[in-house]
Order: sequence, then structure tokens, then C-alpha cells
Amino acid sequence: MKEFIVENWVHILTLSIAAIGGIPGILSTISHFKSSSKLSISIAPLIFGNLEYESKQYVMIFLSLTVTNEGGNVLSPNYFDLSFEINNKWIDLQRFLIPENASFNSNNGQSIKINEPWKRDLQRFNGPIPHGVPVPGHLMFITDAITLDELSKINIINFKLKCIDILKKKHITTFTHTSGPLNENINFPKHGVSIEKEQDA
Repeated sequence: MKEFIVENWVHILTLSIAAIGGIPGILSTISHFKSSSKLSISIAPLIFGNLEYESKQYVMIFLSLTVTNEGGNVLSPNYFDLSFEINNKWIDLQRFLIPENASFNSNNGQSIKINEPWKRDLQRFNGPIPHGVPVPGHLMFITDAITLDELSKINIINFKLKCIDILKKKHITTFTHTSGPLNENINFPKHGVSIEKEQDA
């Protein structure tokens, strides 16, 4: 609740003033809320892995997603942040630009193909997102707060994705990842992603 008040004190103050001002003020405030930018995402299955960076091992989390703006105002991303909840504690991950010519090798009998993901790295996206316009792309984050083995043993993980816009306002959405075996091949053509079970030799 405290976090909500800190991040939304301007809206709360505006709503309080509008309530004092009577019905026209309230209607004006409701219209303002509807016209605000609102982050929304649809996301493909997450990819977890190990990544070595500057002679240190990290857990890598790769997202393929479509970002949309459900608000009336244009959303102008500056960068994206990701955190997850482990043992009732939120852990912030480190932003990591997708390396050029990045490849994904699986040890779990899967064939992972992603078409030039560095070209659609959303951290590099520098345009506005108008209402209702889908923007597909990818994000990569790393952390040394947990090992890949530890992460793979957690069945349900809560994530929080933040889009910080050019005015430093945070737009937050949450999603949940459920671990489990790949029972069927997965294909997301808009993201250029396919994950298939490798055939036994």
C-alpha cells in the first residue's frame, strides 16, 4: 500500500481535490485516469539458462513478449526492469542487452530457435507506443542471487515487469511462470521463436 501511495501520490491528490470540487471534478479525474498510459504484455514461455559474463556465472532469463499500451496517452519506454519473488522477497534482476549472434543451447532435449533476437531487443526500442499498437520483441536479464538448479526446482514464480518511461514514471505489470516439462512443440512466429522437442536418435 505504501508503494502504491508513493508512486501514485499525484493521482491521489488530484482525486482528493476533485472530490472537494464536486461532480465535474470527479468526472475530469476519471477521464484523466482512462487517458493515462497503461502497460500490458502477452508473453511466450520463459527461457532460463546459464550465462558467463566477465568471468562470472549468472542465471539468464530470456523473455519473448508483446508489449501494448491500453491507456489513452502514448507510452514512451526508456528501459525495462524485471524482478521475481523468491521466499516472499522480491529480487531485482540486472538488465542485459541481447548479444549479437546469441544462440540458445538446451541440455533438456529441446531445440530452441530464435531469429536474430538482438535486432528486436526492447531495451533498444526508442519509439513511442500508441494505444492498441502491439510491439513484439525480447528482453534479457541476469542474476547471481540464485542458481539455475535452485530456480528449476521452484514450481511457481511471480514476476514483476517495469517499464520506466522517458519521464521516469513506472508502468508495472505482473505475471506468473509455472515450471513443467515441454509436452508439445511451441511456435511464436511474431517473435521468431520456436521450441521443439528433439527427436530421439
